[in-house]
Amino acid sequence: DRNLGATDATLTAPEGASVTTNVEGYVVKYVDGKYVVVPAVASVNGKLYGSLQEAIEAAQNGERVILLDNIELGLDDCVTVDGKYSALLYVEGKSITLDLNEKTISVEHLSTTNRIYAVVLVARNNLSKVTR
Repeated sequence: DRNLGATDATLTAPEGASVTTNVEGYVVKYVDGKYVVVPAVASVNGKLYGSLQEAIEAAQNGERVILLDNIELGLDDCVTVDGKYSALLYVEGKSITLDLNEKTISVEHLSTTNRIYAVVLVARNNLSKVTR
């Protein structure tokens, strides 16, 4: 375990290493071969996540995912579903509540060749509700 204390710190280490930060409101993410400290954008039961999709994936059936800040999603945030569909957020196999916490999700899509099929794609179960 390594602790990063500054928000601009980066650490090169193998993916899957246990890397944490003690900077309040921030989490460590693995991006392009490095661990970086980023602001948390969502939480589940008080645990912070660096992306809304990570929080959705971590949430268990019946849990609430809370958006902590306004976010903008784009083509780089897409999840490929069934090998052919692109969705910005994907919920599968569980019923969760997405609490926007009076925050907004903006979508920027400037590509004329790549399609985003859904902002939130729900499969094989349901998103129990979205709250403002």
